[in-house]
Amino acid sequence: MKLNLWWTLTKRDCHNQPIQTIKLDGHSLVVAFIAILNEQAGQTSIAPTTLNVDGGTRTTISYFNNLTAQSPVSDASLGLVIGSNNTPVAFTHFSLYGKIPQGINAGQIAHSQSSTILYTTTPTSGSFAVNRSFSNVAPAGTITARELGWYTRGDNIASTFMIAREVIPDTTIQVGQTLDVTMTVEIQLT
Repeated sequence: MKLNLWWTLTKRDCHNQPIQTIKLDGHSLVVAFIAILNEQAGQTSIAPTTLNVDGGTRTTISYFNNLTAQSPVSDASLGLVIGSNNTPVAFTHFSLYGKIPQGINAGQIAHSQSSTILYTTTPTSGSFAVNRSFSNVAPAGTITARELGWYTRGDNIASTFMIAREVIPDTTIQVGQTLDVTMTVEIQLT
């Protein structure tokens, strides 16, 4: 079995026309991913102590009845998030280092809804994607994205966990531009 992860970034102008699209191989599932997988597989409460995105130490409880990466418009606490820090990824990372806040002022970014899409299967693989758009609607100022993250939460706990973090090449988002981000996870039989 092989696990694949990749990110697709599409920058759009103020008329929603694509300016640039890049595809990046993902390398950065982090410790919360394996802790959650352990709990789901074993439905046990003896999972390792895992830091939530606020840095709080907790032992994740039992198993997640439902795991969500979806969030409504303007909610930067779940789903795909972007940040401004390019510190290399370590397996023990628990949150973005410079998460760009939700908002419409300089230094802030407007978050669309974060949705899980495109669940597909074939006889040899299965995949799903999570997508979100980030728009610079401030009156002035450029945003530079340098990191991407995937924040998730189970329906039976209040803590949010980051299960993937990726450092990306500097991606500027000028006033009026939007960055569409899609993260795809695929499992293949080998």
